Amino acid sequence: MSDRVSSLPPGLVPRMLSADQAAAYCGVSRPHFDTHIRPHLRAVDIGRRVLFDLRRIDEFLDRRSSTDLAALLPAASVGSDALAARLRSRQR
Repeated sequence: MSDRVSSLPPGLVPRMLSADQAAAYCGVSRPHFDTHIRPHLRAVDIGRRVLFDLRRIDEFLDRRSSTDLAALLPAASVGSDALAARLRSRQR
């Protein structure tokens, strides 16, 4: 990790991440990030660096998580139509 990140106080996460850091944060490889996640995020150019906002990454992952969960609920026969409807309404 770069000195910029390692010089942060323990427990403090940088707000802006490089593509490699963003891929690691998402738990995917860099090629997977570039293909499947990066197109859904707006990169921020700061000087020569291309960075990704941690909050936007979290929002993207939250949207994907709720979408995937809502898609699985009917197949999982959870039995809660109200919960399934609430999850579907979040997608809109």
